[in-house]
Amino acid sequence: MAGMLGALMVAAVFGKFLLVHHQAIRYKAAWLLATSQAAHDHTLRVQMEYEF
Repeated sequence: MAGMLGALMVAAVFGKFLLVHHQAIRYKAAWLLATSQAAHDHTLRVQMEYEF
């Protein structure tokens, strides 16, 4: 498996939107750019969470 993993460059943003009654929406987004042939060229990863 050595040499099979690709390296990535990452740009990311994250934060939290406050709602009423101590509720919130958290978000995370990352744009992954491969730096080797073993990884995908571009990947967008997004995660959102509703807190209550």
